[in-house]
Amino acid sequence: MFVIATDDTYAPRQYFEAFNLQRIKIHVVATDNGRCAAADVLTRMKEVIEDGRARGDLRDDDQFWLVLDTDHYTQGTHVPAFKSALKEALEAGIRTAVSKPCFELWLLLHVREVKEQFENADEVAAALQAELGAYNKTNVPGAQLVPNVRLAITRARTLDVGVEGGWPQNTGTQVHLLADQLTTGP
Repeated sequence: MFVIATDDTYAPRQYFEAFNLQRIKIHVVATDNGRCAAADVLTRMKEVIEDGRARGDLRDDDQFWLVLDTDHYTQGTHVPAFKSALKEALEAGIRTAVSKPCFELWLLLHVREVKEQFENADEVAAALQAELGAYNKTNVPGAQLVPNVRLAITRARTLDVGVEGGWPQNTGTQVHLLADQLTTGP
């Protein structure tokens, strides 16, 4: 089982639910009540793990992932809390996949290479909308994107440079690490 906790309510859940994997169950824990800081996402994940262990639902080979955006969390006074949450996650055996600036960058890599630098999520959403003809994060076309996951992994690897503090310093995403595990196995 792959348990994925996100700082988003819609897009990651819809994307990962589009995977049709026979041997792997994916459980996405979306954000709730607007609590989307990395520490909040980590807390939700720890609660899911604790509950799963108490019920005996978890196995040793299950994987736990935080899928996070940098947004404004890697700027100014937010940096120490973001770093601390990433460090705490890794110490707890929870893997991280951080996107700068947002998860939608990962989706965009399914339809084209990314060579430009995106400053914010709105720019990425506009590029995604231009490629798909329409884009709404509450209605992600996962079935259209997932068949290109291997291509997206390859494209994301070319951007996965300059990682410092646990997240990309330039436009980039680490979601390819999770997607690679899902498609090839641990």
